[in-house]
Amino acid sequence: MGKEVCIAMSGGVDSSAAAALLRSEGFKCFGVFMITHEKSGNDREDAEKMAEKLGIKLHVVDLRDSFKRVMDYFVEEYKRGRTPNPCVYCNRIIKFGELFDYARQHGAEYFATGHYIHQKNGRIYAGIDEKKEQSYILSMVDRNVLSRVLFPLGLKKKQQIRKIARDLGLEVHDKPDSQEICFISEENYFDRLERERPDIVKKGSVYDTEGNLLGSHEGIHRYTIGKRRGLGIALGKPMYVVDINSETNTVVLGEREDLLNDRIVAEDLNWLTEPIYEEFEARVKIRYNSPPAEARVYQTAGRLHIEFAEPVSAATPGQAAAVYVPEGDKLVLAAGGWIGRN
Repeated sequence: MGKEVCIAMSGGVDSSAAAALLRSEGFKCFGVFMITHEKSGNDREDAEKMAEKLGIKLHVVDLRDSFKRVMDYFVEEYKRGRTPNPCVYCNRIIKFGELFDYARQHGAEYFATGHYIHQKNGRIYAGIDEKKEQSYILSMVDRNVLSRVLFPLGLKKKQQIRKIARDLGLEVHDKPDSQEICFISEENYFDRLERERPDIVKKGSVYDTEGNLLGSHEGIHRYTIGKRRGLGIALGKPMYVVDINSETNTVVLGEREDLLNDRIVAEDLNWLTEPIYEEFEARVKIRYNSPPAEARVYQTAGRLHIEFAEPVSAATPGQAAAVYVPEGDKLVLAAGGWIGRN
């Protein structure tokens, strides 16, 4: 019998196909589904159906109390004038934190997920499917944890995975990918924030880059760097949020070129390789769906200073910066950090 693997099953096509692939490779598998919020119900049903279809036992773990830490982080970042990345944070403390620990406590030698990431010899490589590549959202996960994780989908593309699931008769083969933050819907985004933390609502002023008063806002949590629509201020030309300052409770609007940054800093570093102390060439992603940009990187006082070859747009404090080093025609994920204010 093969080594025992715990596969995180979300009820979607990726984790279901990952479980099937591991089974076909001779691993002894059991699944685990985590309940994190009130919207987990339908996905749980799908996970249970897929586990039964594949002939593996499914554990259901209620992590709603732990998941409150993610919601607290989410709100606190907005209060600080930053834009949180709850998926990156959740992966760090919940999926590859508490859920990983649960798997090891229940006898699993390895943990596995349906992320599109390739790992070899302890190094994390970007997945080959550029549209689904997900190494960015794991950039803040402990490297010692990742060394015990299997990623069966890393060398495959999404269309291949859907075909595998369809050929196996898995009903979720055409299930849409999740698009929203799992615990909050777009239509009640601000309402949810304000309901969770009424103290987040604090009116303030909106200025332009020259310091001219343009109007007022209903709370800095309603803004993020690069936002253009719904500003409530008509100026006769496109304007964007270019700065949010929690200390002065102000929002600054500017033109598109004011969003450009040729350098950023990354804090609270998480190295996925051995730390690199000398200046080095890198490719850096500043958001999940942005291409990696060429940069020179150096470290001082536990911060990475990232200088881009060409300016990037809307580098946003609070988002993750994922730093890759070239290895032939591949990219190795070297480090992650939270983008700070320059």
